[in-house]
Amino acid sequence: MAFQQPPYQQMPLHQPTTPSSEAQGSQSFNQPPHNFNQTNQLPNAAMQNLGISQPPLRSENNSMGRSQHQRQSAVTSISASTQPPPLQPTMHFHPNTFFQQNVPPQPSFAPPSSHAPPPMSQPPPASHPPSMSQPPPSSHAPPPMSQPPPASHAPPPMSQPPSMSQPPPASHAPPPASHAPPPMSQPPSMSQPPPSSHAPPPMSQPPPGISTTQSGTVPPTSRHRRRYPSAATSYNASNSPSTGRTPSQSSVPPVQQPQVPVQGQPAPPQHQQHQQLQQPPPPHLQAQPVKQPNLMMQPSNYSSSGNIGSQTTSAIPSIPNGLTPPIGTDPSRQARRKGVDPEAVPSPVVVASEDQLRFQSTPFVASSRQNPPLANTDARIIDEGNASCRVVRPTLNAIPITKDLLNLSKIPLSLVVTPLAEPREGEPPVRLNGGRRWHCPFCECTNDTPDYYFCNLDHLGRRHDLMERPELMHGSVEFPAPRAYCARPPQVPGFLYLIDVSYNSVQTGVVATACEAIRKSIELQTTTFARQNQPFKMGIITYDSEIHFYNLSPGLAQPQMMTVSDVDDVFVPLQNGLLVNAVEAKNVILQLLDTLPNMFLSTRVVTAAYGAAMRAAMFALKDTGGRVLSLLTALPAVGPGTLKKRDGSGILGTDKEHKLFSPAVNFYQLAAKDCCKYGISFDLYMFPNSNMDVASMAPLAHRTGGSIFRYPYFRSSLHGKRLLSDMLSTCTTYRGCESMLRVRTSTGIRPTGFYGAFTMENTQDVELAGVDTEQTLVVQVQHDDKLTEGKDAHFQIALLYTNTLGERRIRVHTLSVKTASQLAEIFRSGDIDALVCTMAKMSTQDAYKSPLATLRTNMNNLTVGILASYRKHCASSKTASGELVLPESLKLLPVYANSMARSPAFRRGTDVSADERVENLHHVLTRPAWSLIPYFYPRLYPLHDITENTTKIPDVLRPSMRYIKDHGIYLVENGVTMMMLVGNNVPGTVIQQAFGADCVENINVQMTALPRLNNPLNQKLNQIVDTINNRNNKYLTIQIVRQKDPNVIYFSKMLVEDKFQDLSSYVDYLCAVHRQVLSTNT
Repeated sequence: MAFQQPPYQQMPLHQPTTPSSEAQGSQSFNQPPHNFNQTNQLPNAAMQNLGISQPPLRSENNSMGRSQHQRQSAVTSISASTQPPPLQPTMHFHPNTFFQQNVPPQPSFAPPSSHAPPPMSQPPPASHPPSMSQPPPSSHAPPPMSQPPPASHAPPPMSQPPSMSQPPPASHAPPPASHAPPPMSQPPSMSQPPPSSHAPPPMSQPPPGISTTQSGTVPPTSRHRRRYPSAATSYNASNSPSTGRTPSQSSVPPVQQPQVPVQGQPAPPQHQQHQQLQQPPPPHLQAQPVKQPNLMMQPSNYSSSGNIGSQTTSAIPSIPNGLTPPIGTDPSRQARRKGVDPEAVPSPVVVASEDQLRFQSTPFVASSRQNPPLANTDARIIDEGNASCRVVRPTLNAIPITKDLLNLSKIPLSLVVTPLAEPREGEPPVRLNGGRRWHCPFCECTNDTPDYYFCNLDHLGRRHDLMERPELMHGSVEFPAPRAYCARPPQVPGFLYLIDVSYNSVQTGVVATACEAIRKSIELQTTTFARQNQPFKMGIITYDSEIHFYNLSPGLAQPQMMTVSDVDDVFVPLQNGLLVNAVEAKNVILQLLDTLPNMFLSTRVVTAAYGAAMRAAMFALKDTGGRVLSLLTALPAVGPGTLKKRDGSGILGTDKEHKLFSPAVNFYQLAAKDCCKYGISFDLYMFPNSNMDVASMAPLAHRTGGSIFRYPYFRSSLHGKRLLSDMLSTCTTYRGCESMLRVRTSTGIRPTGFYGAFTMENTQDVELAGVDTEQTLVVQVQHDDKLTEGKDAHFQIALLYTNTLGERRIRVHTLSVKTASQLAEIFRSGDIDALVCTMAKMSTQDAYKSPLATLRTNMNNLTVGILASYRKHCASSKTASGELVLPESLKLLPVYANSMARSPAFRRGTDVSADERVENLHHVLTRPAWSLIPYFYPRLYPLHDITENTTKIPDVLRPSMRYIKDHGIYLVENGVTMMMLVGNNVPGTVIQQAFGADCVENINVQMTALPRLNNPLNQKLNQIVDTINNRNNKYLTIQIVRQKDPNVIYFSKMLVEDKFQDLSSYVDYLCAVHRQVLSTNT
């Protein structure tokens, strides 16, 4: 049972050739072996001239079969036309380009019916895509051809092979006269004969084919043949050939060629062959939508070696949904307006699909010295001596041997470190460890092996106990910390819940939801700790204008409450009973949780002494360390740390906006320093109805390794599940406290900068009061001396921490990276995910002291600098000035740079409040690469094509309105926000089954989750949403948007490839980058 309109027609991945090599004649050509400086050309430009494009994909065999060197040395070139051409009634282009000049709309010139050619005896052709071998359409009907109709599945006789440099005709007849605009007086085209009122006399067969090229009239066998992309995914976008010659202003009118059918397709019907020869105007002159292109006429193939080869029409795999524009849309509308085909530029969706296919069944060996899989690729990582890329991901997988070489590349050398990253399913966990001399790769010293560590060697020179020594076999290993690494005897860290019980908190349901979360966390944690025979320590403190402590000793029949009203000089009145073992005191704790929501039900206190409560929590945990989950619904207005509402609406969107991100008082900054000393981290759960000055309290989370959660206008019935999920995740995730991280490097390089949520008292020790499996920081590395060519560079990250069971551990991650002396090899080794993560965290660190406009400028300058350096030092000398050349490993840098500038953390405008901006900046500062990539470049899923047999999440679409259909349902999410768009023309049966409403207008847009209904479609939709939430490790509420509702503007903001108000589209930004690259190199 299907619940959708007919699915989009899939475009073939391979591009088959014409049936015989004899028919191609001189078109068959060989591409020289792959060269790093060689820039491959873009897909068929004639298709894009008609407004039809195919994304530049490699075949599956090619992407899997190419060697690593070939894959890394591939080059992507993109040309961006920067100046509009003079107004002419025609469009000049080169077959190797996809950028088109802006051409004013033209009327559709159809010949009068009195002068139409006489009908022929052939049947009308079926609707099919245009031929790829036809010249530009003319305004005159050509003479009929007196030749027999071609047989089915066989090509018609040809006088010579068709020209490959001519654009295809449109695939449909000219529009009716009623829709055509009136004729306009315009200069004649340089590629068409002047108009005439009579058709030319009949000919027995067509004249020899003449192709119009940039340099004049040359036969089809000229050197200006059509070129196709190899596996290097090259995008040539210039309006001039790649040789650098400018197009000639004079051209000869092309002569029409007979259409050549493809083997396996029926020949064109006979009695409408006139419609094939009388070609209608291009699509940009027509009123009807563009039809599906005939990709069967493109003679190209991607061979396993990366070179162009022949291909038959038999092996044509389908492209996943979202890699090509939906059929029936006009994807070239923006292309005609901006001069570029948005479907032909590099796409993260395509790259992610290829990378997933590459590692679908092949694991990645961390010691292979190859570029690792993308951060979001579902791959199995094998640790055979090098740390997993989930733990340490360098921006360059080949370290430059000199500082000058690194500066020349403009790429920042850094490590993206997630020290407690968990292995995926199927990967072994980090193991705990228990010759006479050994060599240290960091200090280059040879040391004596201690007696307790000595072991004899076998005949291969390996230790007999090699398999029993994890530190000798794996890049990530954990050691029990000796007593010298313990400042105090290790203690089981405690969990303390700091709950606001003021009027607003009780009425909105925050107290009741928090009690439910504590109850569920106890059930989960007590099972885990009891299995390890360790106590699960926890306590509860509530506050309004006073501080309430609870004695939860297991020997009590019911809990006891003690109140401290002097908030200016707060103290802890309990020596025992505040932090208890939840396994032993479970009954007493559950009694408190049952009575707590009703205990303050009649309160009328609206103020909160949060500063005093925070100090009380710190005093309670200072002996053991741990984590504080603090809930706050109002601005602190009583006691220490009192804050006043800051009205910053006047400076939002200005260069002074960053002042709102700095604390108004230093109370919480000093408290965070004390918390870090005691190993206490704070998580802030805020429930604002207005401005809460998050920036002043954010240092509690920022300096201690905590998190910030905001729930604006919280209602337990709408947002309770999200709060419950966030609190449970915080309590149950593997974490450490009282942590310290240090980075060691081999001789010649050293760490110089650290970016993340932590505290540093010196230049080398990173203090993390709390660290979990997703806490990530960036370590910048610089050269001290020249590295030895041919030797590896070594990095070691050591994390000293206390785990949740009270055990002091040292987790060590070791990474060995090859060195490089050639700039080309450095660019091939780039890691786009690590680079994006580095750029984002560096910019966030500066956001508290520099204007956001400066941050956006710095990100843009870094992008331009990297691409300009690559163009100047690595691109071919024959590269035309109209081409933007991108390194294969970093070809997504422009789209990610533009997406970062459009994110809520960095974008300009007054639509993002100061509190929301601070929350997003903290999110960027702490999250790993796999979470930041979709945060900047959201995922768009089509949900209307699913059936009851659907077993997986739909393929991701590019975040653009080009893919939105009126009859579709779409889900977009970025790991923080989830929105669902319902089209106006979705069938009523689908609406009824999915949302329980009879029509689109009656959908309840106030609900934050899909209803649970007893039908296959609703169950599949909920299953998809649950899968996405599980992957993000959090529960996201859904905002439902109807297509014509005013709040569809929020959905449009997440479509980062489109232009939105003053935010640049991907294509516009790419053109701007190209101009800056040319200016930089000039």
